[in-house]
Amino acid sequence: MGIVVGPRNFRGVGFKNDLGGYEIRSAFYKYSSAPKSSSTFCRNSNTVKVFEGFMDFLSYVTVEDKFPVLHDIMVLNGTGQFEKSKPFLERYKTVELYLDNDPTGNKITHNALKSSPKFVDCSKLYRPYNDLNEWLIMKGFSRKSKQALKL
Repeated sequence: MGIVVGPRNFRGVGFKNDLGGYEIRSAFYKYSSAPKSSSTFCRNSNTVKVFEGFMDFLSYVTVEDKFPVLHDIMVLNGTGQFEKSKPFLERYKTVELYLDNDPTGNKITHNALKSSPKFVDCSKLYRPYNDLNEWLIMKGFSRKSKQALKL
């Protein structure tokens, strides 16, 4: 996907969100086009896995080594989408949170865990790394690393 900003042309990988906007990533920048929204992939599961960004979701798919994934997926495309996503999350029996191990991700996870037993903190699986993508980059993919993550 290409973006033209003034005289410059940028290229990146684009992921469509639920409202028709795009999350665009390259090695050099992150960009969101309007409208900003989360991205969901529904398979009629009782469990939804919630990721902060697409790179974390793609890291999960890499480690899980199953595509399409068996559970429903929500990629927030930024923590600012979590509150807006609550009505969608209410219909699930289990909500697995794969958010960043940073102050914002920890606060959202803490508040979610206090609000309902349906929320599960999965960020401890890749602690001390900031997120699942960083864990995968630092550990590399192998059967041993997959077992260590216990997905």
